[in-house]
Amino acid sequence: MRNVVIACGGTGGHLTPGIALAQSLEEKGYPCWMFISNKMVD
Repeated sequence: MRNVVIACGGTGGHLTPGIALAQSLEEKGYPCWMFISNKMVD
């Protein structure tokens, strides 16, 4: 099984699509790791 890594900023315009993608891939059996920026602006 393959793992998927998703990296995105913490704003809604980047975070929301990243979460949706991770949920969709996990429903298909692909484990996902999500890395989100920890900058205060995000």
